[in-house]
Amino acid sequence: MTDQAEILLAAFRKALPEADLGICLTTPPNGRESAFTANYKGRYTRKGWRSIQYRLVVHQLKHFGGREKEHIYIVPTAFDLDVMTGIQRSMGCILMRVVMRVSARVFTLG
Repeated sequence: MTDQAEILLAAFRKALPEADLGICLTTPPNGRESAFTANYKGRYTRKGWRSIQYRLVVHQLKHFGGREKEHIYIVPTAFDLDVMTGIQRSMGCILMRVVMRVSARVFTLG
């Protein structure tokens, strides 16, 4: 996954050398048993999938973290996510406003 992401980042960098680029972290799986069963159909245990997801986020952080000098930023995506409903707990929280500002900056050209 990170190899493919690096190819995409290089293409963005070639087209827009000074752009700020955001890497969105993988969100956690839905917490409802019915959603888990519907999505994975017995291929994974809940504990196994949570472990895979956790290792993926750690890998993303290690690979993409600390690259601010390259204008590459980590964008948190799940700090306010209710995994039971799949929606944000509070769109009005201060942290969400910060992420929205960062996201607007990262994804706005010019």
